[in-house]
Amino acid sequence: MASWAITWADAAPAVTLLDTLEALTEFQRAGKIRYIGVSNETAFGVMRYLHLADKHDLPRIVTIQNPYSLLNRKL
Repeated sequence: MASWAITWADAAPAVTLLDTLEALTEFQRAGKIRYIGVSNETAFGVMRYLHLADKHDLPRIVTIQNPYSLLNRKL
């Protein structure tokens, strides 16, 4: 798998962001995924992921997939 996107990451976090990043780091180191990304996340949420990744020396988010179409032009 080339990448893994965390979808609706900010909805009712039963697992902490740090735990999520650590688990995805294990998948990346095992060769199961190459990159980590987010989907449907706010700019503030991405900032939190990047801060945690830098603070704990974990891989950074490299892709963002948000809805964008003729009907939805918000970013």
